[in-house]
Amino acid sequence: MHRSKSKSKRHPKVAFWLVVLSVTLMLVVSVTGIAYAAGSATGIVFRDYNANGTREATEPGVGGITVTAYGAAGTVVGTAVSSSVPATLGTYTINWTGTDTRVRLEFTGLAAGDEQGAFGAGSGTSVQFVNAGATNVNYGINRPSDYCLASPNLQLITTCYQLGAQTTGTDHSIVSHNYDGSGAINTEALDTEVGTVWGLAYKRPAGVAAGVIYASAFAKRQAEYGPVAAGNRSGQIYSNVSGTFTPFAVIPNAGATAHTPPYPQDANFFDVPGKQSLGDMDISADGATLFVVNLNDRQLYSVDSTSGAVQARGIIGNPPCVGGVYRPFGLGIHEGLVYVGGVCSGENSPLGTTSVLQAYVFSYNPTSNAVAQVLTFPLNYPRGCADLDPLYFVDGAPINCRTGILGSQADWQPWTADWPSPDLSVANGGSGTGFEGDPNTLVDPNFFAYAQPILAGIEFVGDDMVVSLRDRMGDQIGYEDIGPDGPGFTTFPDRLV
Repeated sequence: MHRSKSKSKRHPKVAFWLVVLSVTLMLVVSVTGIAYAAGSATGIVFRDYNANGTREATEPGVGGITVTAYGAAGTVVGTAVSSSVPATLGTYTINWTGTDTRVRLEFTGLAAGDEQGAFGAGSGTSVQFVNAGATNVNYGINRPSDYCLASPNLQLITTCYQLGAQTTGTDHSIVSHNYDGSGAINTEALDTEVGTVWGLAYKRPAGVAAGVIYASAFAKRQAEYGPVAAGNRSGQIYSNVSGTFTPFAVIPNAGATAHTPPYPQDANFFDVPGKQSLGDMDISADGATLFVVNLNDRQLYSVDSTSGAVQARGIIGNPPCVGGVYRPFGLGIHEGLVYVGGVCSGENSPLGTTSVLQAYVFSYNPTSNAVAQVLTFPLNYPRGCADLDPLYFVDGAPINCRTGILGSQADWQPWTADWPSPDLSVANGGSGTGFEGDPNTLVDPNFFAYAQPILAGIEFVGDDMVVSLRDRMGDQIGYEDIGPDGPGFTTFPDRLV
């Protein structure tokens, strides 16, 4: 039986559609396996000092700010961080994936104390909608404490000191004046209100509330503390909430050594400056908290600027000091951190041992209590001359304060509890810094220098730290000083002028 064989044939149209389907499937697989960038945008985050919504040449970029892109579905499609590199500070480029050609950008991660700047032609808000390829998507941020109006005559406030008991009611202890020095000097506080003060802080006006000046007590030989209870005088903080300075808060354990008239001798107070009472004081960017250094127990304290409630924060840093004690004094506040500065005093070292003098700055986070060393530098560098004059002598011979230059030495020296002997070399039991006028003949004896370092202040210009140093000797001696009782410069004449 013969069987015929049949051969199956596909219609040409069927074959064509199969090929099309196959190619389509290949394209689908190919597209889903690759992520294409839908767009990008660029800009800069900058510090808008004058809050005008435009970036001036003097307004720097700000690094470390997070930029996040959200697509139409509300999901994150890209992130970037503004540059912290000095040459490109604050700039960013953000790329995003997906199909969105328009996204929502959000700027986050501002440092403590920073706020969104003003909206303007050169600065958007913290939320901005942009198209792919957008440029100059800028964001200005502002720290209110950085800006003090455009007036050239802002008021500066400073302290001054009056000899003896603060009882006249006519001498001024806190004054203000125009920034450029023009105009009158205004009295902010009389001696009977505050006495000797050093630390100053200003709480900006808020709403209908007026601004407030705070001042903290300071130990200075020959000038007394303010008129409050004897046990509290060294730790007193004053404020002018009512327009007149009155006691506001008390820092405990600030030292109890009393001034001892007659003046200008004040014999028992020579070693107190820098070791008792209060050092620098500053206020947080939001005006809520004062910070002040207690020189006696060396701790940092915080004070509620409204209630006056006091909290001890501990010794900030406390590095090991060879032949001396760590003596904190200076303060600064920047981006939510409190900076505390001090020196290794060398006060337990022999005279002339300058190699042990060291300065430190530590940061303190008042929220986490974290402490970190941010700066240290030696203090035995040459400082040149305290005074140029051929009449400065050591061991009876003229001395050089610089190579070939006659005069008294300005180099930092170890802290001393005794009246120094600048006319004698270290080998002969003195400091060797030089005394004006040969003490053997008492020719024009009227001046000497014995500089002892205090790290007195910390300020920030933008993100640059500025550290100031103060000579402790300026708070131990005074005009026409007859010197304290006890050991020291026994050949010193009756009066120092």
